[in-house]
Amino acid sequence: MQLSVVQESRSSQSGAGPPTHAPPAQVSLVVQALPSLQLEPFDTGVCVHTPAVQPSVVQSFRSLQFGVDTVVDELPELFAPLGSGVVLETVARVKELNPLGVYCCDPVMGDVGRGMFVRPGIPEFMRDEVVPAADVITPNHFELDFLSSREASTVPDVLEAVDAVRATGPSTVLITSVLTDETPEGSVDVIAVSDEGAWSSRTPLLPISPNGCGDVTAAVFLAHLLRSGSAATALQQVTSTVFGILEKTIEAGTREIQLVAAQDVIATPPARFEPTRLR
Repeated sequence: MQLSVVQESRSSQSGAGPPTHAPPAQVSLVVQALPSLQLEPFDTGVCVHTPAVQPSVVQSFRSLQFGVDTVVDELPELFAPLGSGVVLETVARVKELNPLGVYCCDPVMGDVGRGMFVRPGIPEFMRDEVVPAADVITPNHFELDFLSSREASTVPDVLEAVDAVRATGPSTVLITSVLTDETPEGSVDVIAVSDEGAWSSRTPLLPISPNGCGDVTAAVFLAHLLRSGSAATALQQVTSTVFGILEKTIEAGTREIQLVAAQDVIATPPARFEPTRLR
């Protein structure tokens, strides 16, 4: 069976490349890029993009047909107030056409040290509308706390928070940037939870945080989840892949994430960061 992935294409950086360079394409998935950056101004922290909205961009969401197995929506807030009318409409349409369709959402809202950096109303829209419609979500620790209405400071706390969010809809949850009382200094944890169990991978905390890491993480995790059917396998693959991409980015001496330079790492991740079963 051929798997097709619809993924947002919102970066104009040279390191991002065309759809053939998108992470899911590197593991042999067919990628259809949707230029969502054209829908609304977005401040990347490096530059502010002010788009001229093209009707064809919105239409591209509404024209998805049979054969589309997955929708990856990494920044749903870009579509507000179009979100409920375009993205969720598209998810419903894809699933109507293909009941096996999977909606993966990175509910980007904020981060530790920055707080919420989206417009008022977006976090609540994420929690109440978007996340319940998703099959897979990839929040960071800060976002998980908001989605679950609690603060998770231990691994059991994190698992309890994930269970609360999973009860609203998504069956598989990947939590990034996890820092608990058990996380050693200089390290960061990534936790995956599905119907089959819960696992954690720990990596060194690298001295870089380029734009696009969350996007890559969501895409790579989903790609390997679709290929393997295992959240544990996808967890090891995504942590190894993203760590390798960051190493390439550090080597390049830039904050521009080096997806093209790291194509080999994306296509064949080295066996690193063996997951530990939590339950």
